[in-house]
Amino acid sequence: MEKEVFSHNLNALKYAEETSKKIELICSPLFLNLGFTVFAYIKVLSDGRMLHLNSNPNWTKIFFENEFYNEDDCFHRIRKLVSSEGDKTFILSGPPAGKHLSALYDFNIWNTYSIYKKREGYVEGWAFGTSRDKEDVINLYLKNSFIFNVFTLYFAEKAFDFTANAEDCNLIKTKKSINTIEAIDDGCIDRFLDRILPTRFPIKFRGKKIIFSKREIECLSLLSSGHSVKETAALLGISPRTAEDHINKMKLKIESYSKNDLIRMYLDNFDNGEIKRIYKSFVCKEITFGSETLLSPQHDTRKY
Repeated sequence: MEKEVFSHNLNALKYAEETSKKIELICSPLFLNLGFTVFAYIKVLSDGRMLHLNSNPNWTKIFFENEFYNEDDCFHRIRKLVSSEGDKTFILSGPPAGKHLSALYDFNIWNTYSIYKKREGYVEGWAFGTSRDKEDVINLYLKNSFIFNVFTLYFAEKAFDFTANAEDCNLIKTKKSINTIEAIDDGCIDRFLDRILPTRFPIKFRGKKIIFSKREIECLSLLSSGHSVKETAALLGISPRTAEDHINKMKLKIESYSKNDLIRMYLDNFDNGEIKRIYKSFVCKEITFGSETLLSPQHDTRKY
């Protein structure tokens, strides 16, 4: 089995080495203008096969010789996380841990920024690397993350022929597929969430501490998504009058009579997408308002 895996990956190594110069040329704006020293493109299929290309052929050789594509630190567990939960970004800095990361550090590839996106049937990743001494680059990641997303679009166009059209023989065969990675038991996750999901949401607004309840935040989440008070009430399984009471209490808290001020305050202080994902207030049941069909609440047995 080992011999078969190694034989297959010789083709993948050759392909990675052949494309290295092309990637270096494509990434010249990244290297010349922002001082990055290495760029990597990763594509992982659900069966574990991987396309791993980067701008440094010397690192490519080390990567393949040590079979780092089989390590969990940056390839299987991260892909499992992304494939189940959506897009993710990672900053790699500080002391290294594990063989793969230690090898990167020793090779002077460090302080990196990685983007992983879920696609139909695979996960796609882009990694931007510098050197150990350039810790200040983290400020660039935090303040200008959008430029790296723009670069992924630029790279997709320039590298289309040898990324999207890579043949099967040029893909790395890994020892573990995404689908067979051991996952944390759902019951453990439920118990963990039951312990840590907040029911009170404090913010500092106009110099004062204001605390919102879970129900108030749910109302604001739906209102900020464009739902009317009547729709919000139906989706939360409460009466319109109760929904209005929640809204009026929140207006008093921020000392404003405007619903728009309330929504603006909410969007300035909370991640609406994250709130909606965490607090699943309703699942599929239809409620009709005139010609419009909405989803009605059917709370599951978990507290959240």
